[in-house]
Amino acid sequence: MIDINKMRRLAKEQEWIGRWYDAGCETLMAERNGEHEEVAHPIPIGLVPYLIAVQPASILELLDRLEAA
Repeated sequence: MIDINKMRRLAKEQEWIGRWYDAGCETLMAERNGEHEEVAHPIPIGLVPYLIAVQPASILELLDRLEAA
């Protein structure tokens, strides 16, 4: 069974890093308060879109939608 409360807590604890995006060249970046920081480089080819999909903001949005349904 998935512990949704724990998942939400863990995602909220990592919100400080900001929104993640693909900067190209296997580089994952984060934008926070108008600043851009490298999260990880190099990342194996094809993994950046997956990491963007599972970033804390995406997890929180998914949980909100599930709870609203």
